[in-house]
Amino acid sequence: MELRHLRYFSAVATEGGFGRAAATLNLAQPALSRQIRGLEEEVGLELLERTPRGVTTTHAGDAFLAGSAAVIAAVEQAVEAARRAAAGREGRCVIGVGRVMLEAGGFTDAIAAIREYLPDVDLTIEEVFSYDQPGLIAGGQLDVGFCTLESNLDELSHEIWTVRQLDHAMVALDHRLAGRKELEPGDVADEPVLFLSPRRGERLANQFAAALDAAGIRSPREFTFASPQSAMMIIASGRGWGPSPADLGRGQFAGVTTVPLRGLVFPVQVDFVWRRRETRPVVLAVLEVLRATRDGRAPRLPEMRSERRPPVGLPGGLQLRQLRSFVAVADEGSFGRAAERLDVTQPSLSRQIADLEHELGVELLRRGPRGATLTDAGRALRKSVNKVFDELDAVLGTARQAQRWLRSRCVIGGVHTAAASRILGAAIRRAGELHPGLELVFEDYPSPRQPDALREGLIDVGICNAYVSVPDDPDIAHERLLDDSIEYALLADSHPLASRGSIMAPELAGIPFLFMSRSFHPPFHDRVMAKLASLGLRPLIEAGYDSLPVIWVMAAEGRGWALGFGTQCARPPAGLVAVPVQGLHIAWGLDMLWRRKEANPAVAKVLAAIRGARKEVSGR
Repeated sequence: MELRHLRYFSAVATEGGFGRAAATLNLAQPALSRQIRGLEEEVGLELLERTPRGVTTTHAGDAFLAGSAAVIAAVEQAVEAARRAAAGREGRCVIGVGRVMLEAGGFTDAIAAIREYLPDVDLTIEEVFSYDQPGLIAGGQLDVGFCTLESNLDELSHEIWTVRQLDHAMVALDHRLAGRKELEPGDVADEPVLFLSPRRGERLANQFAAALDAAGIRSPREFTFASPQSAMMIIASGRGWGPSPADLGRGQFAGVTTVPLRGLVFPVQVDFVWRRRETRPVVLAVLEVLRATRDGRAPRLPEMRSERRPPVGLPGGLQLRQLRSFVAVADEGSFGRAAERLDVTQPSLSRQIADLEHELGVELLRRGPRGATLTDAGRALRKSVNKVFDELDAVLGTARQAQRWLRSRCVIGGVHTAAASRILGAAIRRAGELHPGLELVFEDYPSPRQPDALREGLIDVGICNAYVSVPDDPDIAHERLLDDSIEYALLADSHPLASRGSIMAPELAGIPFLFMSRSFHPPFHDRVMAKLASLGLRPLIEAGYDSLPVIWVMAAEGRGWALGFGTQCARPPAGLVAVPVQGLHIAWGLDMLWRRKEANPAVAKVLAAIRGARKEVSGR
């Protein structure tokens, strides 16, 4: 199976017929048909149902289509990693921070220091669950992460950023224990304690279990959750408790509070993490600013230089066998030994590597009398290419699972807003009562990424902000859950404008505007900018922030102002005040998304539960 087979199949599935796909691919229709038939025979699956009117994908074909996109995306990431290393692409640094780590102390000060000392750095802050950060750093998708490490990975270096004490119990606002001044271990003996699954954080789960034992806390342990956010959502719905610091912080999760729990001593160390062999000057400079911020001193920075980024994309002649050949040479350190391993001739193998280097436009290997050594680009590609083959294996596994039928499981991708949390919390309760065998998984997913995540099979239902428009999408159905509008500026409660009954837009001109980068969702970005311009405001933009919790924390720390919507007027995020902006009105709200051709009965049950929850929460 080669990349061309994945592209061919994707074209046929997308176009709904061999004729249109052949025209798109500039291939003869019989040749395309033979390629697809050969692919089905090779994988042992029927991927397409052929009719006189065209073709439709089978269950296995739907899964294979999503997996094909993941393989191609992994190849694109590997190619980009190689080109970036070869070009010495300086000036960009991607920092990952989890929702909980965002409150770990000093993070916003560190970001402000980076902007002060490295004003020309293209800094991107991404919200990434702590458990996922090491793999993303090792794979090149992140440069620095703030997380709790599960183990000391050979390819990563780390230093302590801070240590947090989780010595309180987090419970729902209306929980029977919420009003207590302090809890004894016996008070929570009958209440389940909710925490991360060991599969998502084994060391942390073991440390918490030991802390419970040391405190004599006998709560039933439900260490089953994929992320802190999913556990918080269940706690907010009224079930059980979880460990928390005394102060939930500026990004406080809606619907919960904390109470001291006597005897609980659970310190959580937060590290900043980077690649051990990092050589990019921009990342090394960022690390120095982080150390200086932590230590309370001025950073010692080398001179910086920047270079233009090379073009990126997936070369048309790139083949998986070229990547397999490259892996063999990289691992063996010799063309001769790699040829023996692959059972090919050495000249043939040399041509494969030369063709790969030509396609990527970079040198991957240095040939010498003692063998072949990897260049920086080669090391970057070797580091990334395993994901390509992992995704390729996953394509077949997922497709075969789909052909055997889907289990009663539904993955919900949602945004972190108070309104979404209320609806999803009620939906989870309803689904649990009506369908006790239904397995629900909740994942944070930014709104613009939800339609593609649905197409790729990563989620089954999306709860997104309504600016993501899919009215004519043939694959994605949508339904309005909540109408809202943007009419407010969110300002720190200590800001001079926070006490005003309303403000004019130009009064915000000198305050940094905390908003999404244009690449996150160009249409909505441009609509907001046009509206602000019509009100006489050209906002001051220092950076792009593609996570609402990050924006709210930055605003609450006095780093700028953010847009606020109607449902936040009475209850804005912690530390913020919603001030009306005269003349500002931009349509907003929440939509529910799902696949039109969904065959999984579990999804239909979840859609019904969400609709019932909407009526329960909104009264309509």
